[in-house]
Amino acid sequence: MKSNIEQILDNPIVKRYKKRSLAYLKIGIRWAKKNIPSFFRHTYGQAAAAALVIIILMLTCIFFQVGNRMNRTLYIVNIPRGYGATQVAELLESRGIIDGRYGFNLIVNMFRLQNRMQAGTYEFTPNTSLIRIVWKIKNGDIIPPMLVRLVFPEGISIFKMGRLMEREGVGDGIAFQGLTKTYLIDRFKAKYRFLDDNPTDSLEGYLFPDTYLVPSNIGTEQMADIMLSRFNNVIYTYWKKNKGRMKTKLDFHQVLTLASIVEKEAAIDSERSLIASVYSNRLRIRMQLGADPTIKYALERPGKIVSYDDLKINSPYNTYKYYGLPPGPICSPGLSSVKAAMFPARSDYLYFVARADGSHVFSKTWREHEQAKIQTRQDRVNKIYRQKQY
Repeated sequence: MKSNIEQILDNPIVKRYKKRSLAYLKIGIRWAKKNIPSFFRHTYGQAAAAALVIIILMLTCIFFQVGNRMNRTLYIVNIPRGYGATQVAELLESRGIIDGRYGFNLIVNMFRLQNRMQAGTYEFTPNTSLIRIVWKIKNGDIIPPMLVRLVFPEGISIFKMGRLMEREGVGDGIAFQGLTKTYLIDRFKAKYRFLDDNPTDSLEGYLFPDTYLVPSNIGTEQMADIMLSRFNNVIYTYWKKNKGRMKTKLDFHQVLTLASIVEKEAAIDSERSLIASVYSNRLRIRMQLGADPTIKYALERPGKIVSYDDLKINSPYNTYKYYGLPPGPICSPGLSSVKAAMFPARSDYLYFVARADGSHVFSKTWREHEQAKIQTRQDRVNKIYRQKQY
């Protein structure tokens, strides 16, 4: 196996420069023989040879310069996408990998590697020669990224997905949150037909909630593509097989929007279809949905409980103010909620209120609903009182 120096000398770029330098040297010697008197020829020949030796020694010193010969500590350095040679040199200098950026830039310019710096995560030690560092980055000799297990529960929003990614050190969580309003949707529409019904620029609701094992440096577009593919296999496949049996006139985007509200409201799986029936009945008689989760989605910093002031927000997601469904989903619903939205239970219910245990009391009239609220409120008080006694 060839040594590192032999590999460098065998590089086509190095060979080209070596061949060119020898050619220029021969031309210079022939010119000197014709034009310089014999007295000076010997003197200038010695000077040229000495200068050549000095240049070779200088280049050798630069090529094999190290940041710290005694430091063998292994450093992990991530070179971001889009970094040029100057930025890479500054990054390596700040981490103590190289002693200065001038030698780095000299090698890069000499071998015309300005646009050949490859992004990725690298391992470096300060006692590594400068030429080896440059060649490692030029060849993209990166370390394999660590795989991270991401768990996105049903009902999670894109905003919370981004926060979870940040907490786990995966990809760019802030950029991922931008998928609520993204130019990428046009690119994805060419690949996923279910996005054709989406009138918004948001991928909210279309990123399937599941457990994913992904590289820590995964890009936002790549992560979204994986989740959209999973959505296609689970949710959209179910829709295509069963949409002919639906009794409602909702299109796919509307079903997904309704499913996202059901997902936020339901704490017990068996109640999903009943909750869906309440909203379906309200849609049928043109009654405001009055769904608290849609208000929370519109608020920048929502609290646990929706206040009367919150209900004043002027947003298409304010289902207390505007009729019909909001513009799009408010979270990523699971398959159970999608089934409930497609096939809501047959009922005359128009209201429901949550009990202390997460279940709901369903009512047909406003009077029944008011009585249910009083009863559930008393149940919560009794529960708190019993807890204090214990």
